[in-house]
Formats: sequence, C-alpha cells, structure tokens
Amino acid sequence: MNVGIFKNRDFTLLSIGQSISNLAQSMIVLAQSLFVLKLERPVVGLGTLLILMALPWIIFGPVAGYLSDNYKKRTFIILSDFCFAILALGLIVTSSITVFYIITFLKTCVDVFFKPASGSYLPHIFAGDENLTQANSIYAIIVNFGVLLGPVLSGFIISKYTEQTVFFIAAILFVIAFISQLFLREPGLSADDKKERGSVFSNIKSGLKFLVGYKELLYIVSFVCLSAFGFGAISVIYPNYLRIDLGISESLYGTYTALINFGALLSGLLLIRLVRRLGDINVIFLSSLLSGVFYFILSFGMNSGIMAVIILLLGISNAMLSICNDIHLQIAVPREKLGRVYSIDTAIYQIIMTAGILFATLLGESADNSFFLRWTAFGLIIFTIISTAYYFRKKYSTT
Repeated sequence: MNVGIFKNRDFTLLSIGQSISNLAQSMIVLAQSLFVLKLERPVVGLGTLLILMALPWIIFGPVAGYLSDNYKKRTFIILSDFCFAILALGLIVTSSITVFYIITFLKTCVDVFFKPASGSYLPHIFAGDENLTQANSIYAIIVNFGVLLGPVLSGFIISKYTEQTVFFIAAILFVIAFISQLFLREPGLSADDKKERGSVFSNIKSGLKFLVGYKELLYIVSFVCLSAFGFGAISVIYPNYLRIDLGISESLYGTYTALINFGALLSGLLLIRLVRRLGDINVIFLSSLLSGVFYFILSFGMNSGIMAVIILLLGISNAMLSICNDIHLQIAVPREKLGRVYSIDTAIYQIIMTAGILFATLLGESADNSFFLRWTAFGLIIFTIISTAYYFRKKYSTT
C-alpha cells in the first residue's frame, strides 16, 4: 500500500469524512432493515424499503450526474451529510410507517446526488491509472472501517435499546462528517469539462452516446447491470432467510452484516494485486461468479462458524465487483463525462435491481426462502459463466 497517497490533503479529508458518514449510514440501514423485518409481512416490508431505496437512482440519477459534472462536487458532498443528519432525526420522531418510508426515499434522494460527486472526485485529484487504482483501493479500505463497525454497533444497540437510539447516534455522526468535509477543496473544471457543459438532456445523450460507441465498456456495463436482477432478488430473500428461516438474533444479524463489510475491507487490500495481475474486467467476472457460488452455499444452512466464513468471503466478492466496476468506469471514461456515465450506469443498474426486488417481493411470501435463494444464486452463476465465455470468445475472435 502506498501510504504516500495520504499526502494528498483532499484525499485524506474525504476518506475520514466518508468513513464517519458510512458508519452512520450502515447503522441506519441495519436499523431500518430490522425494523421492517418485525412487521406483520416482513417480505413485503423489506421489499418496499429496498424499492424506495432504488427509485431515486432511477428518477434522479442522470440529473445528478449532469450536476456533478458541471457544478461543485464539494458542495454536494458536504451538504449530503448535513441532510442525512436532518433525516436521521426525522426517523427518531416518526411513529408512522408511511413517514418512515418517505424519509427513507428522501434519504436515498440525497445519496443519489452525493455518489456521482464523490465517485468523480477522486479522478480529479489523482492523475494516472495506477494512482487512481491505488486511491480507490485505499479509499475503500478506510471507508469500509465505518461500514464494518456500523452493523455491529447497530445490532448491539437495538438489542439493548431501540432503533430510535441508533438514528440519534447516526445523526450526530453525520454532523461530524459534515464538519470534517467543510475543509475539502473544490477541484477546478478543466477546459474539457467546461466545453462539455450543456443541458441535462444533452449531457445524458452525450453519456449514452459514449457508452454505445465504446463496445467493451457497454458490454461490461450491461453485464453488471443485468446481474443486478439476481442481486436485487437476493437482497430481499437473504435477510428473511437469516432472520426468519434460521431465526438468528438481532445482534448476530448485525455481526453477519459486519462480516460482509469486513470482507469489503479486505477486498481493498487484495484488489490492487488482483487488478494488476488479472485486469479489472476479469476481476468483475470472477467476483460475480464467486458471489453466486457463496450465496448458493449459504442456502443449504450450516453451523454459525462455517456460515461466518462464507459470509466474509461473500463480502470480499461483492465489494470487488462494485469497486472494479467503478475502477473500470474511471479508467475507460473521460473525466469530463464520468459523472453522467456513472449516473446512467447506476440508473440502469437500479432499474434492473428494482425488477429483481419486485420479483422476490411478489414471490417471496409464497416461496421457501432457502429454495428461492439457492436457485437465484444458481441463475447468477450460470449467467456469469455464459457472459464470461461470450466476452472472451468475442475478444479473441477479433485478435
């Protein structure tokens, strides 16, 4: 790991601020999930929650990318944590499930505008592919420290107190993150950035045109987005399988969630070497395959020790897929187009993931969770194998 990268003041501030913010985010997400799993119809409750967390990406994603490309990224980053703090306080005072869902929707709306800004911030402060890969990996490690601790703290607090206690602590953490990121500097727009300015629709069109014209990037984006159907369905099935079928406690559920996040932390340590040795595209395919395999194994049930190991490995593979997809976009897409392409990619991903969530929500109440998880994971494995084989067949047939 190149520790010299921390000499970059903005990188250090962003990493620290987002590790605190992600700690709060992960605490809230676990508390929200446990809250809806206590409802009379937990599958529908969790499905509704996940859909409301996906819809803003579909509705506002491309617009957020345009704004990120053309306006101050620092402003989006720091205001996001301020808004998160306000909304977390709103979760404390509400007793209505409808208001709970509305706040969830609004919170994700804020996140929509933050992600393109933060995702396109690193390429503006690091020049060169090698530095960018290292920055992404180190950033993932630091940020995932917060994500790692959040579920454990949240599960423990809920087992002793209530979800509202978690929301209050999260609000305080968001304020701290907001203050720390006030000292970020705004990266300037290059001549290319300014030249690319236009209307929202012209920018979306420009991003789509770039994607369609770059065949390899289009294929990888299509693969990752289509795989979202399986991951969307699993995001509904998996928590219900753990909490209802296996009957694990709130604190153990938090621990398992933390293990996934710890796997994400480890992925940052492994990623630089893997990407250098295999390439980012190969790691994307490998990660998707491994995620399918690990979910498939989990569906059979096992003792808690073996399950913990599989969940840890699952965290590594899931994170590698996500990080490598970001790295591939950051390397392949010109800096001035990155925000809009990132948002288009995210919007398409969320549309397909929402379809998977709806599929699982509609069938989940009548289907056995372990059976559903097993065959969804198997479908993801087959899809990945076929997609990988087709990619390499096309690649080597043209060389």
